[in-house]
Amino acid sequence: TVQLEPSGPYGSSTAVPADLVLWTAGSKPASQSLQPFPADAGGQLQTDATLRVLHHSRVFALGDVSKGQPGNDGSSASAGGGQGAMYPATAQVAFQQADYAAWNIWSAINGRPLLPFRYQHLGDMMSLGATNAAVALPLQLPSELSASITASPLGPLLSLVGLKLGSGQQQQSAAVSSGEGVTLEGPLAQLLRRAAYLYRQPTNEQRLNVAASWVQQAADAAARLAAEVSANSSSSSSSGIRR
Repeated sequence: TVQLEPSGPYGSSTAVPADLVLWTAGSKPASQSLQPFPADAGGQLQTDATLRVLHHSRVFALGDVSKGQPGNDGSSASAGGGQGAMYPATAQVAFQQADYAAWNIWSAINGRPLLPFRYQHLGDMMSLGATNAAVALPLQLPSELSASITASPLGPLLSLVGLKLGSGQQQQSAAVSSGEGVTLEGPLAQLLRRAAYLYRQPTNEQRLNVAASWVQQAADAAARLAAEVSANSSSSSSSGIRR
């Protein structure tokens, strides 16, 4: 059962029977007093490599609200993920953790061994306005190949579409192996970002809803632009008549 407490001075607590409790939160819980689980100074729940909250065998946490701790089950951290690894606060991490959490909940219920989480970095995407974006892919090219392509006749074409090839030098962090890699910027990157966003939607209905909202936004932007052009044209015509 889950005990629900009133947020104000009125009302009474209510017990709700439940077989499974799913709790979603942002980068920091709204109130640390609502969580009777071990947390660090920032309010993040402390979990082991299987995403299970410490000292609570029936509770799992994922996403921004959780953080793994080293040495809880004898395993060690690695660049690809694992015990004590620090992961970026992105949807990509939570999306991958969701599969592990779901499997481990099933495994815990059925007495099966739990799987330690392993993060696979797939790149970074950032929107830069309505029509532009930046996409960084973890594709490492040899320095010689990158320089050769950039210096070839193909180089100006790649630059025109916003594609940049990294030098292949890698920088190591606690959880992610990243380097300059391959970067795409501009409208083409925005198309790629939106295609990936649509692909990640769980159902076709949600994909249609998201795509429809984008079409509506584009139509609204086009209407505003047409209105501005019409207003400017009318203003210029009025100025010419007065002269």
